[in-house]
Amino acid sequence: MDGFARRLVLARERKGLTREGLSELTGKPTRLLGKYERAESRPPLETAVMMARAIDTSLDYLCGLKVDKTELDHLPYLNIDKTGPNIRRLANEAGITVKEIQETLGLASKNLVYKWMNGHGFPSIDNLIALAYVLGVTVDDIIITD
Repeated sequence: MDGFARRLVLARERKGLTREGLSELTGKPTRLLGKYERAESRPPLETAVMMARAIDTSLDYLCGLKVDKTELDHLPYLNIDKTGPNIRRLANEAGITVKEIQETLGLASKNLVYKWMNGHGFPSIDNLIALAYVLGVTVDDIIITD
């Protein structure tokens, strides 16, 4: 399924419409809408605009020019409050001290590591990768998401 077809289905379902419901709103046959949703056919511009209006979205969204923020709702987000203590736990399990982390990563101060461990900051991506290597874990093992 291509991007247009996928976004058309997502937007229609978010609106709580069946294909039949969209057919009633647009006057387009259900079979034809099915072809659009399976990417077997592309709608003419007028039909695409009509469908976008019927499902309360924009043509920009359907064409992939704009992201619908509700699409991002299901994505996990970084929980710094839980990741910090997780860094501390992983370091303890590995028998690695804050000083060793600081020196191995070439950090100016141990305070930066303490900030990470207390959830008051987060390592940059390069430090995160190096930290995972030092602790003998993966980046995914370090990061806690919600």
